[in-house]
Amino acid sequence: MSKRFVFIGLIVGFATPVFAGGPLVMNSDGTAATWDTSDSNPIELDPEAGVCGSFTNAQMVTLLTTNVEEWSGISGSIFLFRCRPV
Repeated sequence: MSKRFVFIGLIVGFATPVFAGGPLVMNSDGTAATWDTSDSNPIELDPEAGVCGSFTNAQMVTLLTTNVEEWSGISGSIFLFRCRPV
């Protein structure tokens, strides 16, 4: 039992804090970098022309568009995208 306490003590004693979350990229003024998704600058998705597993290209483009539209519906979020034609 004492070995267990020594092991736990070593782990706690030498553990370094881990900070999760937060922005990956910061601007020079210290704010989080963001992507301009205004009407004139949407995120462009460029699907490939081939098949994807058991899905045809048309099915994949439909799935991609449907799933990305979910992100557009989040309140307080502005997410505009355009799916380029194949």
